[in-house]
Amino acid sequence: ASLDMALNDLSICTQIRKEGALKPLSVETRNVLTRRLSPSINETGSHAVRCLVCTEHPENGRSSLWCAYGSKLKVYNSITWVCDPTDILFPSLITCMCVDSRNKMWVGCIDGQLFVVDTVTHVCG
Repeated sequence: ASLDMALNDLSICTQIRKEGALKPLSVETRNVLTRRLSPSINETGSHAVRCLVCTEHPENGRSSLWCAYGSKLKVYNSITWVCDPTDILFPSLITCMCVDSRNKMWVGCIDGQLFVVDTVTHVCG
């Protein structure tokens, strides 16, 4: 029962879907995500994407796609699809990400550690 409650009542995706605010991705966006987004470019090995989070900052006109894979976090400009040259590194496998109302990205790792990243400066602190 508690698992069902967590899935139905605590999941942001479920809440958005119930409210009817979840919009399908456009064909162009799907194509970009499936063909162009590859966090393993310039890496020695191939990695699966673990988490994706999109952030918007209307005050400076920036929006970003945060892509977690392995113990790294890459940030893409979601308008130009240019990847930030510097990865944000974590001590273990990233398992979850969530943005709060103060534009802070909360990143959880498999070893139980929790980190906070500023989505404007990309600084983990």
